Amino acid sequence: MENMAETSVTGRANRYSAAALMTRAMLYAGSTANYFETLNITAGPAINAGLMGMRREQAAEFYRYVVEAAHFIREGGYRLHDGANKEIAFTEVFTEDLNGIEDLFVKLFGPYGNASIYNSRLNHSWDSMVLPLGTGLASDVGSALHPAWDLIKLYQMPTLAKENENGDLVPARFNSLNDLWQSEEMEPRARGTFFFSGMTELASGEVMDLQAGVYRRFPGTLADATADAQTNDYMEQYRIRTYAGRGEIDIQTVDGVPDIKINGLYGLSLSGGDEGRSCTGVFIRKYVNPRAVAGERGLYRSSTPFKVFRYAEALLNRAEALYELGLLTGNESQKAEAFVYINEVRARAGARTYTMVATPKDVGKEIGALYPIDENLQFIRDERARELAFENHRFFDLRRWRVLHTKMENFYPRGLMGYYVVDEGKYIFLNDREKENRGLGYNRANYHQQIPGSQINRNPNLIRNDGH
Repeated sequence: MENMAETSVTGRANRYSAAALMTRAMLYAGSTANYFETLNITAGPAINAGLMGMRREQAAEFYRYVVEAAHFIREGGYRLHDGANKEIAFTEVFTEDLNGIEDLFVKLFGPYGNASIYNSRLNHSWDSMVLPLGTGLASDVGSALHPAWDLIKLYQMPTLAKENENGDLVPARFNSLNDLWQSEEMEPRARGTFFFSGMTELASGEVMDLQAGVYRRFPGTLADATADAQTNDYMEQYRIRTYAGRGEIDIQTVDGVPDIKINGLYGLSLSGGDEGRSCTGVFIRKYVNPRAVAGERGLYRSSTPFKVFRYAEALLNRAEALYELGLLTGNESQKAEAFVYINEVRARAGARTYTMVATPKDVGKEIGALYPIDENLQFIRDERARELAFENHRFFDLRRWRVLHTKMENFYPRGLMGYYVVDEGKYIFLNDREKENRGLGYNRANYHQQIPGSQINRNPNLIRNDGH
């Protein structure tokens, strides 16, 4: 860090970029040391030789390095980009040049078909992959990446279910699908991260109509319509979805009521695979270019820069390291300091301030972890998911915490699907199982990579990682 420049131009590293890398690398090292033993891998040749994992007593040292490097960045004058309109401020983090403010290191891409002022001819396909097919939207592929309910539900948003007189959960009723994101209960960062039904995509002017279908009536409970299956007797009796093609809206007469719109223009269709329109009721907004022009939303035609390191991550790294240090050393002041930085991030997001729980409960079993996790630490982990969504962190965070193999055990993604209830004239949201019904899993042996057999054959002194 000392040998690098104090200031930088956009797209070039400086000493604070190196410090950001240090916060990330040392946080990973701290997690590896802290949680390696939770895997309970039977000791074998690689573990016995000290080639897998780290000793838990090393974790505190690594976490301290995170804190020191993050402090170094803060002293360099970096800060969160903010504004009166929290939604706009958050979207600008990913679409504006914030060099020396929040940007610590940025990967640049060039305008389609031209060398940029940085002489870069690199392009990517982000807009094409997250937006649906449509006028001014994706011209190739379309919505190949879909946000899942598992992430969406972490954000502060209106209540989607309420108890009835019997104590059962039933879907909350809305006058419009727009009521969800127009509610003051939804944190602005959620609107900056996702396109919800009814929101307008700026560059095209297209309204994201994501209605998934209709229910003739909805006399049942939330459990009736969100069973652990794609369909059941209740859904078959009351739910109507469509096979309409892309760009088509299906209008039907339902139980004698004419002109009922079954689906949104970009909403769920049971035909055409999983591309071109929504599979989960929500689209990704983060990193979408709000100034794109015709021809810039095809494959390899996007040029929005990628923020490799930004100050918000440094704050989150510092917060996690401080709380983990507090747990390891019994230092309550370090735990409390962690939430100073968490709440800086939440303030910019327009989310409610979090107050640290004095006697936190263990939520490890609730999330399928094999070790205790206090609720304050889990909140810090969830804040990373909220702030850093779609920035190439989540998979690796779950991996370094050693919870990926249990979280992904027989895991089927769900969405946030909006339906019209015909006999009530109201709308509801259900977390349906994704229609392609694809399950996910993770083998815990993959926490450590396999050394290729070809390399072991070349060098018999190499020791294969245990579990492979």
